[in-house]
Amino acid sequence: MICNNVGMPVTLNEIKWGRYAGPQAPVYTGPMWFGKVKVNLRDNDQFEYVALHVTSAAEGNPDAIQLYDSCICSIGSAQWCSKYPNFVRMLLFVEKKCPGSLQKLKDHMGQIGAEFDEKHSCFLHNGLLVMTDQQRRDLFLAGGTGIEGSWTEEQLERAYNWVLAYANCPWEEEPVWQAQIDFAASTLHEYVRPEAEWLFQMTADPWILALRAAYISFAVNNPKKAAMQLNIARQKAPDSGLSEGTPSWVIEILRSITWDSGLDLWKHRYNAIRARLEKSFNVDLPDFADELRNAASLGEIMSPTEIQMALLKLKYDIGNSRVDGIIGRKTKAAIMEFQRRNGLPVDGDVDDETRKKLKMAIRLYFRRSMSGATLISCSLVQHSHARLKCSQN
Repeated sequence: MICNNVGMPVTLNEIKWGRYAGPQAPVYTGPMWFGKVKVNLRDNDQFEYVALHVTSAAEGNPDAIQLYDSCICSIGSAQWCSKYPNFVRMLLFVEKKCPGSLQKLKDHMGQIGAEFDEKHSCFLHNGLLVMTDQQRRDLFLAGGTGIEGSWTEEQLERAYNWVLAYANCPWEEEPVWQAQIDFAASTLHEYVRPEAEWLFQMTADPWILALRAAYISFAVNNPKKAAMQLNIARQKAPDSGLSEGTPSWVIEILRSITWDSGLDLWKHRYNAIRARLEKSFNVDLPDFADELRNAASLGEIMSPTEIQMALLKLKYDIGNSRVDGIIGRKTKAAIMEFQRRNGLPVDGDVDDETRKKLKMAIRLYFRRSMSGATLISCSLVQHSHARLKCSQN
């Protein structure tokens, strides 16, 4: 048996059970393998690879595979969905670059009457092109729907065998995972719809590059929804008095995409990619989606939560560096220290003058953050501007 990167085959007992409840949709469940194969993309400063490094924080590893939700089956570092041609195109690309690397998968396919159709970038199953959702369910789930409580033994066996066959291909071998990564980087532009093209035509500074990479991560999950939410956010941003392209504007766009889309999954996605966005582009973002939700109103500094967020950004100690919305002893001490440093009456109460000073300090913080971020490698700016073009699909 072909083994994974830890020297042992992926076994049935290692496969987890996924669950997804979409808006006004059935609850889907099914087997999933998160993957163990780690790859190093940090040494490649081409924007496509940096963006892929960001996206993979939310999507998975090269050996990851899941069989639930409307995709029916999704695989790899970009979780290619079986509904789209790139699912099979990626596999064909890897097989061409590394002949024999997908033998375990092809053996499984042969047992159920399936094969690749290179001409149409899809599967053949029992001699027929697999093009519809029902045909994909027949191929991957033995006709099952994946809806919670509906699985039969035959359908479970089919789904688990797909996971085992894919996961046990040699994705830990560098030529194999590198082929998958190269394919992913070359196709990222396909997730950028024409109506989002304006973002990739803006003057590229680190904050805009970070927004592009974040947008791509959302778009890989749902291109149409991401483009629609991006444009809604852009239209609404002037109502908040934010200048286009500023750090506050970028944060507001991210807040809108994350919170106003109606997709709970995107809150988790922001939490997953935030650290890589900060490290890759030298920007400073709200640490969690819950903090991002309040970021747009940060300048007003009205609620205890917003006060704590401001103090944290300004490097004051509020106790365990945790925002809990409670003005306790540590937070009050931080307020008093802020007042002391800014020539205000030191009483620990956030009066109008203290609020004004906090607002000014936060604005200065964001300006400094933006200017400091310009130290990022110029090649990132050049590659993003010149190479990542929007498709007309």
